Amino acid sequence: MKDSKIKYLPITVLILFYALSFNALKGQTAQEDSPAQYLLRSFTDSKVLMTSGRVENMKMNYNTLTETMVYLKDGDFYDITNSRLIDTIYLGDRKFIPEGKAFYEYLERADMPLFCQVKSILKPVGKDAGYGSVSHTSATTSYSHISSAGGNFNLKLPPDNTLNTTSIYWINKTSDFSTRQQFLKLFPDKSDELKKYIRKNRIKFDNTDDIIKVVDYCSGL
Repeated sequence: MKDSKIKYLPITVLILFYALSFNALKGQTAQEDSPAQYLLRSFTDSKVLMTSGRVENMKMNYNTLTETMVYLKDGDFYDITNSRLIDTIYLGDRKFIPEGKAFYEYLERADMPLFCQVKSILKPVGKDAGYGSVSHTSATTSYSHISSAGGNFNLKLPPDNTLNTTSIYWINKTSDFSTRQQFLKLFPDKSDELKKYIRKNRIKFDNTDDIIKVVDYCSGL
């Protein structure tokens, strides 16, 4: 496997790439599938629209564990650390907007702008403690060496761990929901109509396309 460096570099200093040096860690190359914590299976040709209007082209992916955009250059990983200078990232054919250090996917342009936040939590797989029980306490040390500030989280995760990934939907970046019940609570005056629509159209709240449909319907009520 090829050596790959993890680097921390604001996007504004890309022109200094060859003048800077960083500590190296082993990781996957750009040709391999991305580890499980990434949103896409592989790093994708993307465009970064800066607030200045300048456009940068690079291969990127989204790390759901650290909620940071990561890009590849010459086989090395870089976290985007200054999202305030970014207007929009076009990750393949998907559009992402900065929100703090994270990026939300922009899903809908109707009267209710809809965004999706995807985030993951790393959990140890429980170890067999005998008599049909599972111990999670003894498994927690299996990934204690991983840097919580990013870094190694851009590389392949250690074995005996699993990702718990959730999608949180935001309307106007102010109201969030993940479940049917949470969504209905946002619109108490439209609850009856929405319940009928959800039931008739068999809306699933773990399906992004269905979420877009019900939000679009809600905006027209």
